[in-house]
Amino acid sequence: TPARPASRSNGRAKPTAVDARLRQLAQRLGVTLKELAPLLQLSESTLHRLRSQPALAGPVAERVSLLENIAGHGLRVFGDDAQALHD
Repeated sequence: TPARPASRSNGRAKPTAVDARLRQLAQRLGVTLKELAPLLQLSESTLHRLRSQPALAGPVAERVSLLENIAGHGLRVFGDDAQALHD
């Protein structure tokens, strides 16, 4: 069986690198994780499940990478005007 992330004392799973990456992407785009799910062609429950994984793989990893690249390109084109990504 796959190893589960270590639990905190409050019973919640310890954040993973995937969780941090998805949260950073959502913040960069100015959306919630709930709003990020359809942008990645995922259901909200699937996105929630993936957040506890140690790594992304396959099409999901590719979509996350592409969206990160698009957001980065937008910031390069519009400078540090983060509002441009939200309009």
